Amino acid sequence: MIEVLVADDHAFFRASVVDVLDSAADTTVVAECRGGAEVLPAFRRHRPDVLLLDLAMPGVTGLEAAREVLAVDASARVVMLTGDASPGSVREARRIGVAGYLLKDDDPTLLAARVRAVAEGGVAWSAGVHALGEASAD
Repeated sequence: MIEVLVADDHAFFRASVVDVLDSAADTTVVAECRGGAEVLPAFRRHRPDVLLLDLAMPGVTGLEAAREVLAVDASARVVMLTGDASPGSVREARRIGVAGYLLKDDDPTLLAARVRAVAEGGVAWSAGVHALGEASAD
């Protein structure tokens, strides 16, 4: 079973992601965080296989939370799940070593498969975002 931590400050969206993942046969959400400040303690407590982090959260952002987690465990599998496809955000996510960058308007039926790919050591990037991050890194 793939264990997932979901962090998003919007309760409705967070609950929707949890429903999608919990309905898949091989994924379960072990922790939900309302903000980035909750991510590192929840990561330490649950040690999930994959973390899905919203980029824009009040206080500690998703990128800041990802940095904190990856500083503690460089092998952590972090995926940004956001509505922000700006080159700077994508470039920073790539620089800190996230395993994926998914957009909130992607097809939700693909989410469990993307989480599975990341848990298995792969990556998950929304169409166009992966190339955007590569082009921006130059």
